[in-house]
Amino acid sequence: MAQQGDSGAQYQVGSSYYGRLAFVREDELAEKWLRLAALQGHALAQCKLGCLYLYRDGVISDKAEGIAWLEKAAKQYVSRAAFLLAKKYLYGLDVPKDHRQCARWSGQLAREGYADGMLMYGILHLNGSGVPKNPSKGFKWIQKAAKGGFVPAQIGLWKCYEHGDGVSKDPLLAYVWYRIAAANGKFANNEARVRLERKLTSWQLSEAESLKKKIQAQLPN
Repeated sequence: MAQQGDSGAQYQVGSSYYGRLAFVREDELAEKWLRLAALQGHALAQCKLGCLYLYRDGVISDKAEGIAWLEKAAKQYVSRAAFLLAKKYLYGLDVPKDHRQCARWSGQLAREGYADGMLMYGILHLNGSGVPKNPSKGFKWIQKAAKGGFVPAQIGLWKCYEHGDGVSKDPLLAYVWYRIAAANGKFANNEARVRLERKLTSWQLSEAESLKKKIQAQLPN
């Protein structure tokens, strides 16, 4: 079917070569079949072709071509493509650093419900990077990701409450979200724990423990 021009079959053939060890011959065959599918508008083929150009060294490597194919895929709402673009524009990887473009793609991810996009988009709003500064909006995106169980966002939410970023300072909630993040992420930051505990009375520490358990019961498994 791939020989007859079926884009789905071409994508499958290209993917089979893409998944092998990165020998030149396999990469060339992957490029051939993925490009045929991508030119027909197959979104996943566009994403994989972009990754082939970006992440394989040698004759296939072409950073500008890779970014162009990722953008085509992201416009068709391929989440991996949008995430890769957001990160690349955030840090200036293979493209000039551009926080407006980062906001474009992380915002698309956030609106689709992806936690990593929510966190990235939220931080951009907190800092006014690539978007008008709106700490309250940034906090809400980070909070949404945290309540979805995303540990990096839970860390971000703890810090928002501790420093008053986009929300009033709340030492008790800062401590609660630190404890939740530490439990879910299986990490320990004793310096942060001691610092946060010193701001609370014994009664507040007891209240924080109860609130932590209540919130944890509502988080997705």
